[in-house]
Amino acid sequence: MRVVILAAGKGERLSPLTGNCPKPLLLYKDKPIISYLLEAVQGHEVAIVIGYLGDMIKKHLGAKYTYITQSEQKGDANALYLAQDFVGGLISYSGETDRLFACANADTIMPAEDIQSMLSYNEPIIATYKIQFQLGVINKLDARVLRVTEKPEFYINAGFYVLPSNIFPHLANETSLAKAVDNCIRARLFTMYSYSIKDWRHFTSVRDLE
Repeated sequence: MRVVILAAGKGERLSPLTGNCPKPLLLYKDKPIISYLLEAVQGHEVAIVIGYLGDMIKKHLGAKYTYITQSEQKGDANALYLAQDFVGGLISYSGETDRLFACANADTIMPAEDIQSMLSYNEPIIATYKIQFQLGVINKLDARVLRVTEKPEFYINAGFYVLPSNIFPHLANETSLAKAVDNCIRARLFTMYSYSIKDWRHFTSVRDLE
């Protein structure tokens, strides 16, 4: 399966560390964040969409990957859209998937065995991770309380997808990949299934790197 890794963002929430280093190359346990993902997808064709400080990523990782440049910061949907030629297999969809490919955020870490399992799927999936909110939640309509839930559990989008190639026309005018996927699901362009991963680490603050 072909894999597209999205590594073009500025990583502004990790400033000032990202002032002179792209977020995927920041170290977590003495290894660049992106290395964990690349190790898990060994044996698959990989394209990396780069943008901010992209030359540093190319120099560090070398020539064994395909690089696609997002010249303007237009969101992750646009970044994936630029990988259309790499993925191929476009565009018709008539109940069967023409070509499935994987798409992953470069700045998240999840178990390699979960990634390898998802890469073996033959249907669209999204990686999900269960978290527990640490406060009680009130659902209400105007002033009327509908429900009180103590420390509810949620499944979050973990940033790894297996997608059909017919998604590309729906990325052209969109900035958010999650929104584009949601639009396709609502329009019944494809059915997507969830895959619950066992662990997940996302980097939104300097403390996450410790």
